[in-house]
Amino acid sequence: MSRRRRFTSVPRRIVRAAVRVLKAFLELNG
Repeated sequence: MSRRRRFTSVPRRIVRAAVRVLKAFLELNG
């Protein structure tokens, strides 16, 4: 559960940025 706590401790801004990059990468590959 410590891993989950670490993930939730990460700011939502960073998570959103990572998701945006992943989506852009998937679009480029697709």
